[in-house]
Amino acid sequence: MIAPGGNPTQDTQHGLRRDVGMVGAVSLGLGSMIGTGAFVAIGLASGLAGSWTSAAILVAAGLAMCSALSAAQLASAHPVSGGTYEYAARLIGPRSGFCAGWLFITAKCASAAAAAIGAASYLLESLAVDGHVARVGVALLLVGALTLLTLGGIKRSAVANSIIVAITLAALLVFVGATVLAEPLKPPPAEPSRNAGAIGALQAVAIVFVAFTGYGRVATLGEEVRDPRRTIPRAVVITVLVTAALYLAIVFSAGRVAGTAEFARLSAETGAPLERIASSTSGRAIGAVIAVGALTAMVGVLLNLILGVSRVILAMGRRGDAPGAVARVSARGVPVVATIVTAALIGVFTATVDLTQAWQVSAASVLAYYAITNATALRLSAEQRFLPRWISWCGLLACVGAAAFTPWWAVLLVAAIVVIGLCGRALLRRSPA
Repeated sequence: MIAPGGNPTQDTQHGLRRDVGMVGAVSLGLGSMIGTGAFVAIGLASGLAGSWTSAAILVAAGLAMCSALSAAQLASAHPVSGGTYEYAARLIGPRSGFCAGWLFITAKCASAAAAAIGAASYLLESLAVDGHVARVGVALLLVGALTLLTLGGIKRSAVANSIIVAITLAALLVFVGATVLAEPLKPPPAEPSRNAGAIGALQAVAIVFVAFTGYGRVATLGEEVRDPRRTIPRAVVITVLVTAALYLAIVFSAGRVAGTAEFARLSAETGAPLERIASSTSGRAIGAVIAVGALTAMVGVLLNLILGVSRVILAMGRRGDAPGAVARVSARGVPVVATIVTAALIGVFTATVDLTQAWQVSAASVLAYYAITNATALRLSAEQRFLPRWISWCGLLACVGAAAFTPWWAVLLVAAIVVIGLCGRALLRRSPA
């Protein structure tokens, strides 16, 4: 924990270091949001919403902004690692905090698995290699490599993330520019999706919302951000606005040259829709550029998710909601055991679910997590609050409403995972010290 009067760079001996400034915080947020969202989730959403995809993105952005501002207020008032796990434990109660932490771990390990599988899909597509076993194998190798990188410390990880974000943004701008200049494809007429329309758009909102929640990486790194009260709120707003603009540009560009139905089909069948569209309309060289950008983007997402989840597991170890070993921090300021546990959990998801299933589990979990976030923000005192309460109320109601449009099996699975977690917590607390 933070020692009174401690050094601002390192709060305690073997504590986390405040090495992340405004640029680094925005970069971490963008690195978590523009990867699987831009290269995978938008295509999945197009299959549900059809021509309503842009509307779904705007609604998801609004929902995300409300939840982001609630998270920003909480992170400013309580600048500690752990995100809503810590906030809810302090302001509502330990069990609520545990549920938030467990939901976060579930959601983000599933999202990380989607990022790993997506990165493997783009890499193998560029090499003309297919097959489920190859995809899973490459994905697991990526998880292992990035785990080793995060064990080097947050400062090194932030620098690597900034490079990744720059490459990704350049690739997306190339895609948008190339497709604006390209001649549209002329695919055969496709059957309209049975989910197209308002219902499909609401289902797509839940899918896209997951991609927007990368702003949470900034909040969960509360002990490692300099001047958190100023940095965190600004960083989350910037990341949501920039990401929404990028998503809309991609939907417009892909829809113009390939059509919504073809965009959705390529997303479902190949896992690498932007690369296939770019190669078909602008040549294989442009397709290769998009593949590189997609690979770096999803590597960035995976990197940030390993960082974020490990910090929540660290916080759970501090409070006794997980074995004490995960709370240990090395002399470099790295939660080594928590990071290794995070990598193992992501590996389990990667090996057992496909891309769509991973995303649906993440959607159900993350909506419940941010419902708790907004409810917790409503407990802040007037002195701690810098935004009106209606923002948190809107975020809470929107999360509950969007959750109603997630697949029932995903909701039941997440509920079962929470029950298992609560039982495990009870056993851990009853065991002798």
